[in-house]
Amino acid sequence: MKRRKATHFGQVLPIEDVEKVLNMVDSITRIPCGCRVKTTGKADKRYCFGFGIDKLGIMGKYPDSTSSLEVLDKEEAKRIF
Repeated sequence: MKRRKATHFGQVLPIEDVEKVLNMVDSITRIPCGCRVKTTGKADKRYCFGFGIDKLGIMGKYPDSTSSLEVLDKEEAKRIF
């Protein structure tokens, strides 16, 4: 766990900043939390979100690459938060 803390690639956002960030990004994906998987061994819940910016629209050209992911639109993500 010490190593995970030193190399954690995520960032916790204050709830007050979530809507601002959601309005800035092009893609929103809900994913299993790596920290919870590591500490509990359970990967059946999706507590974390991945945000991306796709200015060139490349991901839209490859729908198969997102077929196994829980991709949300901005309104869905706002309802969850």
